[in-house]
Amino acid sequence: MAGIAGNAADSERSAMKRFLLLLRQLAVEFDAFADSAEADALMVVLNGIALPLADADGKPVAGSRPAGDFLAAASRILLMRNRSRRRRPSRLAGRRSTPVPARHWRAHCRRACAYASRR
Repeated sequence: MAGIAGNAADSERSAMKRFLLLLRQLAVEFDAFADSAEADALMVVLNGIALPLADADGKPVAGSRPAGDFLAAASRILLMRNRSRRRRPSRLAGRRSTPVPARHWRAHCRRACAYASRR
């Protein structure tokens, strides 16, 4: 797949974009992580999917994690964290922010996903 995308960095970036889009759709469009009968029914279906576990280097390890629980934890870590940051007034308001280098974002997402898979 990396060969199709051109290089490994582009492939990782587009995979992360697709993952964040999935989380946003589940959280916003489907309200999958809310306290409702519909959300509970969706979580039952998602938790029927077993995600294999991997270590920080991406090597498979024994066991699995229910997809619904993993996605709910990833949503709290990756989406809600950004929301709380936006609400705080910035002392640099009005200035253009500097984008975070891709290598830092990838490292953060790897740590977040590893953390979410352990919970």
